[in-house]
Formats: sequence, structure tokens, C-alpha cells
Amino acid sequence: MTTIGDRIKERRQALHWTLERLAQEAQVSKGFLSDLENGRRKTAGGNYLKQISRALGVSLDFLISGGTSSSPDQPMQIPASLVAFAKQENLPFSVAVMLLQFRRQIVAFRSDSKSDDLEKFDWKPFYEALKPHLK
Repeated sequence: MTTIGDRIKERRQALHWTLERLAQEAQVSKGFLSDLENGRRKTAGGNYLKQISRALGVSLDFLISGGTSSSPDQPMQIPASLVAFAKQENLPFSVAVMLLQFRRQIVAFRSDSKSDDLEKFDWKPFYEALKPHLK
């Protein structure tokens, strides 16, 4: 299974970019990117991943899970259960998207199952656990 770092490195090399160029384009440090690419860091916060995906011209879903979507402009399907929860909690769209991406990332890295019914998922405790880390 490829990692986020593997996908970043593969896409960066396909663009014939140096690590310095990607760091500059994504507005993150070269050391941070190096750690991701070399497996010293397994993941990063949602805002960093969003910056990197935009710079590389790939979707956040592709970067996180390796999904087939490589277009950053492709519409994202948000489960109705998450939409309802976001409205109830008055969450901005960006936070709802981050919750969805984090949940997908967790499911992608679990060894016991690769599928998850996001419509039946209880978003409240998930959000409460992540809330202190969402800025």
C-alpha cells in the first residue's frame, strides 16, 4: 500500500519538481515534505494536506487515500449524515470536508475493513475528539 508520502513524491517527480519547488508552491517547509516523503511522518493536518494537494494539482482524496480522482476540481460527495451534523453544529464547509477526509483516511489505514457506511456514522463524537486539533 502506498502512503501519502509516496503519492506526494510520485506526483512531485512526475512534475519534475524539486522538493524545494514543492515546498515553495505549497508554502510548507522542505523538511516537513522530506519527512512525509521518507515515511518519518505518516500524515499531516488537513490544512497542510490541502496546500500540498493544490500545489500538486491532485485532489485531497487522492493524496490521502490514493483514490482514482486526481482532479482537485472534481465534486466531492459529502454524506447526508455529515451535512446534517454540520448544519446542526453550525460548522463551516471546510471543517465538514476535513472531518470527511480524516474519517476516510482512518478507514483507508485500518487493516480490518476498507469500507465504512458514512451515512450511519456518528459524526458528533468523532468531531468532539478532533475539535481541539482543528484550527
